[in-house]
Amino acid sequence: MTFRQFAFNNVLRNKRVYIGHFLSSTFAVIIFFTFGLIAFHPALKGNITEVSSMMNTLGKGSFQVSQYIIYIFSVIFILYSVSSFLKKRKKEFGIMMILGLSPRQFNRLVFYENIIIGTAATIIGIGIGLIFSKLILLISASVLTLEKGLPFYFPTKAISITGIGFMVLFVLISLFTSKTIRVTKLVDLIKSEEKPKPAPKASILLSLIAMLLIGCGYAVVFYFAMYVNEMSQEEMFAYMGGTVALVVAGTYYFFTQLSVYALKAIKQSEKLFFKKTNILSVSELVYRIKDNSVTFFLVAVISAVAFTAIGTSSAVGEVLFNELDTTYAIEYESDIENKEEQEHIAKIKDELEKEKIPFTLVEMSFQTTKTYYQTMKVSEYNKNAKMLGFKPITLNNEDAVVVVKSSLSQQNPVKDSFVTLHDNEFKVAIQEVITNQYFESYRPVYVVNDSLYLKLVEKNSTDNNDSVSEQHRYGFLIEDWKETLTVSEKIKEQLYYDIKNPVYYVSFLSIQWQTINQLNGIFSILTVLVGIVFFVFASSFLYFRLFTDLEKDQEKFRMLSKIGLGKKELIKVVTREMGVLFFLPFMIAVIHSSIAYVALQQLVDRVVGPVSLTDNFLYVLASFLVFHLIYFFVMRKTYLRQIYSKVI
Repeated sequence: MTFRQFAFNNVLRNKRVYIGHFLSSTFAVIIFFTFGLIAFHPALKGNITEVSSMMNTLGKGSFQVSQYIIYIFSVIFILYSVSSFLKKRKKEFGIMMILGLSPRQFNRLVFYENIIIGTAATIIGIGIGLIFSKLILLISASVLTLEKGLPFYFPTKAISITGIGFMVLFVLISLFTSKTIRVTKLVDLIKSEEKPKPAPKASILLSLIAMLLIGCGYAVVFYFAMYVNEMSQEEMFAYMGGTVALVVAGTYYFFTQLSVYALKAIKQSEKLFFKKTNILSVSELVYRIKDNSVTFFLVAVISAVAFTAIGTSSAVGEVLFNELDTTYAIEYESDIENKEEQEHIAKIKDELEKEKIPFTLVEMSFQTTKTYYQTMKVSEYNKNAKMLGFKPITLNNEDAVVVVKSSLSQQNPVKDSFVTLHDNEFKVAIQEVITNQYFESYRPVYVVNDSLYLKLVEKNSTDNNDSVSEQHRYGFLIEDWKETLTVSEKIKEQLYYDIKNPVYYVSFLSIQWQTINQLNGIFSILTVLVGIVFFVFASSFLYFRLFTDLEKDQEKFRMLSKIGLGKKELIKVVTREMGVLFFLPFMIAVIHSSIAYVALQQLVDRVVGPVSLTDNFLYVLASFLVFHLIYFFVMRKTYLRQIYSKVI
């Protein structure tokens, strides 16, 4: 048997310990390959979103940044897991060295083992990615709303970057970890698992600091929520950064100090400690939480990041769609100086008629006065209102106006107030303030008597003021506006828009809708995949800590069974211990992410308006909870089966 075969057999013999590390590494390779598969697709070289070069740059850049994030986190994860396994195998290494294994051979053995696992994870990860590449491309095209789809191609570049990147990662980590265990004293290696653990210690001062830090972090969030409207952008980011720092530090001390202190306090209560099997569960949990405190801290923080990131992504689309104006499928606004106005309107009508798309055209004129009030004839309003099925407006007198609210609520006047439409002339009383999406604009629209409107036109022309202008709006109402994407893109190409001299502006609802869909799709792909990788890594940490102590637990429960511990009590003790180990970090992550959502909700309310993110948040948490419950019961069943094999 060669030395490489010996290393290969070592990996097979320790497959139960290495399987979590292997599967998580394989999953990271799959996700990394998936990002490359999408980012380097030939059909996306010109335009990832088919509507915007900016979105193209954003999408490609985001996929690449996500690859870097996964790669960096994979380095940390793999280094941590390999180091844990090497520490677990100290006794095995000690026996090998007694049998003649030299320090140089020891380094080679560790190097070969890690290379075997890394190579297998890389090859299998890329292989699985290739097998499901067609499905991945179909889903991605659907999420990104790409009408032409993403045809299958052989992703040579994605394979090369993924293969080279992860092989370099595994080689470097293998070289590093092969040097991490010093073997100067064989007796220390042989007896590494027999040394009694010192009693866990916890400081009451640090426990109080943990509660203080988390409490202050939450207090900052609630302060932020209350006064967010009074803060500058710099202050908002400062408060959010301070919150993260306080909560992360508090979480660390929560697991390393407060949780241990709380369990030791339970041990002091005879009523609780000596009740049934509590004496076994509490005593063991004190050691387990202390030994795994850093792992639990990482799991809680990583899970909180995953929950918040995916929940935020799921809310982005809802926030953006809330801002989408769904009144007119095509809206054309033109200054009176625009000589091509009628030609453009004729083109739009012609293209819609060619495609046999029924539409209703709403035409209206607005005049912006010297004092920037937007006015409209009452006769024109009533003509369009009748066509659209609304009640006509009747003004009490020439100096009365009805105001159509603007989309910006802070600009709207109030009923029975007075405004002066032109310098110190034309003071009018606001008869009523109404809401009508077909007539609203970014400014309030003042519906005035026709005679007053003409007086304003005459006054403006007499003053010869360039700031005063008249605009025409043409709104095309189309029932199935989502089906007008192709014709909208065609019309957009025909209407040249000079941004330096904007005498007209045209917007297409279907193009806006697709852009938002694609932006939401990019965020969804990025955050969901990265968030799932984070959560899988966090779950793997729990697997490592559970099964690296399996042999000790088998011996412990074997001895307890000899003194009368039954199968029912064994299941209860194991379930209780595993429940705390699995769900304590999860619950802390849920609490942290819930607080983060409070801040996020306030930001959305400030920037967008009253859009509830609660449903998105609950959906994300429920999804992760279901996955975590399934994972817990699978691990519990596997763990109990391993315990039974030695106890019974």
